[in-house]
Amino acid sequence: MPLVRERGMYSCDKGTPASVLASAWPHLDFAHIDEHWWSPLPESSASLESRAQQFRQIMAQDARASETLVVSHWWFLLSLTGESFENGDWQHFSP
Repeated sequence: MPLVRERGMYSCDKGTPASVLASAWPHLDFAHIDEHWWSPLPESSASLESRAQQFRQIMAQDARASETLVVSHWWFLLSLTGESFENGDWQHFSP
């Protein structure tokens, strides 16, 4: 889900076009992902907060939310939970 992506701050914070991903993994469906799905550089704090809020809203309405594992990056997780994570940290979170 592109909403949980890294905050676009540096030249390395860009993704792979959806068409390239679809070509590399033809058994997966990338139809729901925009071709250019990552953030413009640099991504504003407001944009990051908006993504975290959108994700919270989606998860609040998803019956499978309690079974969902989110793997993301520090800045997004901080915006989502208000908590600062170290590498490998995890926690239960309810939107």
